[in-house]
Amino acid sequence: MLLNPAMFDSIFGGLKRLKLTLGDGTKCGVHMWSLPRRVVQTLFATIAGGLLLVLLLPFRTYQQQRQAAKHLVIASYTAQNVSWLAEIPSEWTIKRYFMDDPNPDPPGLAVPLNQGREAMAYLTYLIDHYDALPAYMIFTHGHERSWHQMEPLPMKVRALNLTALDEEDYISLRCGDQMGCEKQPYIDTQHVNWSGEDHMCDFWETIVPREPCPRYVSYKCCAQHAVTRRAVRRRSKADWIRIRDPLMHDFRETPGLGDGATDWASGMFFEKFWHLLLGAGPEYCPSVERCQQVHFSNAIICDGETDATVFEGDAWMDVRCVSAFDGVDKDAPAGPAIDQFHRELLNIYAEARRKAGERHKKQQEAYDAQRSLQWQL
Repeated sequence: MLLNPAMFDSIFGGLKRLKLTLGDGTKCGVHMWSLPRRVVQTLFATIAGGLLLVLLLPFRTYQQQRQAAKHLVIASYTAQNVSWLAEIPSEWTIKRYFMDDPNPDPPGLAVPLNQGREAMAYLTYLIDHYDALPAYMIFTHGHERSWHQMEPLPMKVRALNLTALDEEDYISLRCGDQMGCEKQPYIDTQHVNWSGEDHMCDFWETIVPREPCPRYVSYKCCAQHAVTRRAVRRRSKADWIRIRDPLMHDFRETPGLGDGATDWASGMFFEKFWHLLLGAGPEYCPSVERCQQVHFSNAIICDGETDATVFEGDAWMDVRCVSAFDGVDKDAPAGPAIDQFHRELLNIYAEARRKAGERHKKQQEAYDAQRSLQWQL
């Protein structure tokens, strides 16, 4: 409905006869002097425009997020099959680093030294792009999916909720809460022959000497995450260069770590510290439900005949689409139908997690028994 001059006169007349009651109960009339009708019309048009802007702001924010610069940073090896990159939405610019090729064909990117696993690629990207970082970044391995990542990466990228990322600045790509979410003061001594508890703090104090070493660390494994430019720039470029420095030479030469330090350990240290380095705090373990319903709820994940692929038992299992999702834009914002789909998918995830938990418990019991036997010997 449009506002006409008669309506303005009626509203303005009401303003002229406005009465107020003071705090002590005294009533008084307020006389409003006459204003030109054009001024009143301009005033109401401004108010109406402001209300319209507020209503359209969520849509505008969504469009801005879609159009903002985004980089997908990948730490990969020459022999890896990365055909899945063709399924990444075109709004994401791919930055593929080759860990084992010092002279990759363009647009491939090289790392200065193949050490530190994915950490070398991630840190090299942050340093080289620091002055022109995009609004959003995702850091991943070169595989499409693996034991620690149930969903195919293209699906995960499409489903990332950029509004949630804007609010939190750091989101792990892993929703599962096993392996890492226990408070860990040490790294797995099955893989290294020295106590990790003391050396973790030695390493932390080497890369960020002005910050106290956290007493405990809990995190979502396994070094795949999304971050904002704001999170990266909380640290200076010089800070990131210093953080990478232990990887630029033989890791065993890092002061305080001893000869037992290995390349595996250097990557593991960074895996446990990424959330800390990017401002998420020492204990980063959002619930599985929050991860699935909030962090990755922005897009429908039906890709034709298969909605999703989850790790069920010891094999990958496809979740079939239902007719309600046929023909729906896979990049559309979430709606009621998608919410229902997510609820159904959560049930499948819950069962898969339960079975995975049982396997993990058996493996841990076997490992503990082996450790106990070794101590007895």
